[in-house]
Amino acid sequence: MTRCHPARILVALVTVLVALVGPVASPVVSASGGDVESPTPVTVSDFYPEENSLSDCLGLVERPGCGSEERGGWGQTAVFTLLVVGLGIIFWRISVGVRRNRRE
Repeated sequence: MTRCHPARILVALVTVLVALVGPVASPVVSASGGDVESPTPVTVSDFYPEENSLSDCLGLVERPGCGSEERGGWGQTAVFTLLVVGLGIIFWRISVGVRRNRRE
């Protein structure tokens, strides 16, 4: 039985997470050629409503009227699933090691 090196598993997980996040924004090159324009900053957030002040919605506890339907979704579910699977693998390997040591 061949053993998989932990670094390979880490590289595979990072690759999957990078693929889920998508491409990173790069500077915009103008049509004339060499000039590089910096992208305009995004001041609108999907997570905070526009009618409330941003400082009113910041804190440890989410305040009424500050939530959004954009939170959660398939990305958060995928990360949670990967964490649970990873913890399951860790606990399974620990239990296999403990059983093996008890037999010896």
